[in-house]
Amino acid sequence: MLRNTHYSLALVRKNADGTASIVFGTNNSGAVNTVLGIAGKALKLRRMQIDEENIPSQHAAQRTANLKSLCAQFTDTLAKKAPVLQPHANQAAELVPA
Repeated sequence: MLRNTHYSLALVRKNADGTASIVFGTNNSGAVNTVLGIAGKALKLRRMQIDEENIPSQHAAQRTANLKSLCAQFTDTLAKKAPVLQPHANQAAELVPA
């Protein structure tokens, strides 16, 4: 729990006309700590749900990054191993304009 932070609880009634009324309030530390614990668990659960929803897009982004890296490595490897083609002597004579 945060130090020097003061919390209180309110029991709020929703009225028929859309307004709200506080019907009870307390700063009882036991009650506040219980509600903070419940809220923390709910927030943690929601965060886990959001993370799970993002997994497919995270996987797609990782696949794209992997593919880019693989293509770069493949291109680099081919550039290092590709033979330099030299024309034959008789082909070189044909390529030079007369």
